[in-house]
Amino acid sequence: MSASAKSAPVKPTARGPAVKNDGKRYLRSLDENHDGRISHEEFLAGGKKRFAKLDLNHDGVISAQEAKAAQAKMRERKAASDAKRLAQGKPVKGKAKSDRPARPYLSGFDANKDGRVTRKEYLAKREKAFAEMDLNHDGVISKDEAKAAKAKKLARREERKAETRERKARKKARTEASAAAPAPEADAVNPSPASPAL
Repeated sequence: MSASAKSAPVKPTARGPAVKNDGKRYLRSLDENHDGRISHEEFLAGGKKRFAKLDLNHDGVISAQEAKAAQAKMRERKAASDAKRLAQGKPVKGKAKSDRPARPYLSGFDANKDGRVTRKEYLAKREKAFAEMDLNHDGVISKDEAKAAKAKKLARREERKAETRERKARKKARTEASAAAPAPEADAVNPSPASPAL
């Protein structure tokens, strides 16, 4: 091997949308029979397994405490994953900060807003998600449909990021405008009493 070949820099692997958005994660996690498609049964089976893990006392309800416990575990796993990536010299992807208060974990599944998620509520949300992903309504999510769903998810994420940046920009503009506004004159704030008529 020549010296030039040894010293040639290795091109980094592409990590753009074309690589990330291949729909494979949906297929790998839910395609139990490995036929390259996700049936309605497979999709709901994944939801049932997930609910069973979150419902720690198996009473058919994910309480606020159970949701917090699940969120804490997710954060622990992410922290461990981030530490491993940093040790390997790899970048860590951080979550964009928002000026909005954080929503309780799984609040999107809580249809009646009572602070807990029943199995019926959880699976109803999964049913809705399947219907949205099954674009041709044939009862199966193909690889192309999974890819389209991933693209839609990424687009929504970018929209939320843009909205957050816009809110921050408006807030900054208001703060700067308030700081630049001239202070009211003393006479305008505390006008002198009128002289008595002679």
